Amino acid sequence: MTSLFENVFSKLGLSNEGVTKEVSTVTEASIKDWMINRISKALKIDPSLINTGKEFESYGLDSMQAIKLTSGLEKYIEIRLSPALLFEYSTIDSLAKHLITLTSSTKN
Repeated sequence: MTSLFENVFSKLGLSNEGVTKEVSTVTEASIKDWMINRISKALKIDPSLINTGKEFESYGLDSMQAIKLTSGLEKYIEIRLSPALLFEYSTIDSLAKHLITLTSSTKN
């Protein structure tokens, strides 16, 4: 099934490369690592400069970057996510905690 994000990317001529799942078990730590990696690549900054308690807004992510990040997360944790996710959970820490709750509830 094609996700909403894949449809948007296709219509905009964008790719979703680099969003495949890198570990077999999703943990809070692996989500944080995934987010740090993707944000550092999107913003072209060193991963060590990303503070997981700092709000996404403070990094200057634009709406397209936020959508692409959320789309990648959908693929990574294999759960459909809200496009407004990064606005609802404004830090890597809060988002990772929320996503672990979602992954746990969908597996039970």
